[in-house]
Amino acid sequence: MATNKNASYRYRVIDNCLKNTARKWTLNDLIETISEKLEDGLSIYKGVSKRTVQNDISIMRSMYPRGFDAPIVCKDGNYSYKDPYYSINNSPLNERDIDALQEAIDIFKQFESIPVFEELNSMVLKLEGKILTDKDDKRKIIDFEKVENVKGIKLIKPLYEFIKNKQVVEIIYRPFNRDESLIMVIHPYLLKEFNNRWFLIGYNEELKKMSHLALDRIQTFTKTDIFFRISKEFNENLYFNNILGITLPENTQPELIELSFSPDRAPYIKTKPIHQSQIIIKEDEEGIIIQLKLVINKELISLLLSFGKDINVIKPESLKMEIKEIISVAIKKYE
Repeated sequence: MATNKNASYRYRVIDNCLKNTARKWTLNDLIETISEKLEDGLSIYKGVSKRTVQNDISIMRSMYPRGFDAPIVCKDGNYSYKDPYYSINNSPLNERDIDALQEAIDIFKQFESIPVFEELNSMVLKLEGKILTDKDDKRKIIDFEKVENVKGIKLIKPLYEFIKNKQVVEIIYRPFNRDESLIMVIHPYLLKEFNNRWFLIGYNEELKKMSHLALDRIQTFTKTDIFFRISKEFNENLYFNNILGITLPENTQPELIELSFSPDRAPYIKTKPIHQSQIIIKEDEEGIIIQLKLVINKELISLLLSFGKDINVIKPESLKMEIKEIISVAIKKYE
């Protein structure tokens, strides 16, 4: 990786040299200039060899995809471009370049409704304009799951700035299960998307514990002058390791969970594991049995219920009974 980066840097230096027609460029001149630029730009102090520069020139002369088809000529020991207006930066896009750029644009455009990415809009439009002049095929061939006009999504950018700048916010929040709004002082740590909804994860000043707030339930928020603190409970690399979704119930520890799945469902569970802790305990013609190590939360229970008749909870007993109770209540509604 480093070699590729260094080679690309050297090509740009050679290109800049040969574009400067006010002076002549011998091989030694190129070697000296490249060595200086590597030292200044990449902190590489060992210089560059004659063989490396000769090889760089050979690659630049070669056809795509190996090189740039650069018209480099050498006369009386001096290197120059045969076309004085040539630059590797002006090379036209070929079919392969266009396809790669179009794939990148298609991916970026999936996030255009998220304000954090609005800075990319002008770049995407420029690239798309260039591609549309070079290619007629405008079919969409990649699409991400998304929900348009998600309530609260406009809060992402300002909350992102608060997190980045380590600023505490006062939030007016209206939970689904309450008639009145709550005033919360939150030390914001993370914005997290789950199941097409966005959440703010942070430390609740009043409750002295971590809170997760759905953005679509935030009514207003304002910056405060309270000193920002990082809770010992939160580590963005570990906090979500043992849970599905975003809910971490208080005073809970991960439990070993065993689940059996029908033969019809088994291939899907194998190819798309429920969680990174998943291991297969048994597999035969009757299906598979897997083990998970997770904190039992509402997101996990909701997922298990979504498997319907294809799943059986083996352990722990508490989870098995909770699922059974939920199903029993559901059945009564149809009687």
